[in-house]
Amino acid sequence: MPTYVSYGVADVGVSGLDTLLEDDFDLLEPLDLALGRCRLTVAAPAARAHAGIGGPFVKVATKYPRLTRAFYRRRGVEPVVVTLSGSVELAAVAGLAERVVDLVDTGATLRANGLVEVETVVEVTSRLVVNPASMKTRHAAVDRFVRRLEAALLSSPPEVTA
Repeated sequence: MPTYVSYGVADVGVSGLDTLLEDDFDLLEPLDLALGRCRLTVAAPAARAHAGIGGPFVKVATKYPRLTRAFYRRRGVEPVVVTLSGSVELAAVAGLAERVVDLVDTGATLRANGLVEVETVVEVTSRLVVNPASMKTRHAAVDRFVRRLEAALLSSPPEVTA
């Protein structure tokens, strides 16, 4: 969706923060919808989780290479990043990587694969995104839509699941 909004095919859309940060779209984010709450996290096989995010020569599998590199570099580590799509957690199970960085909601998939969360990279929710040109050329309509959506969310907060 952010690609459609970024290229002006749509004025507004909804996207997860993970996608927005990974692809660095030039979009406005006027509203955190507080929906689809999850986290991008570093996970490791339970037997090696005591080593945290890994050592100075860690190999990490992920769908989020940009966010993963930035996270590790902030900690002074230059990771070897293996970019995957699909079941990222299998990379640690199969020995392709020592750590994985992936989205986690309940953690059930991690546990099923013998992995544990080590550290959260970023908390993720869905965001309303707006094309900057649309905000300028259709400001009144876009602003009205944002305010109505915000009011609807405030009057009916999302259910919390455990």
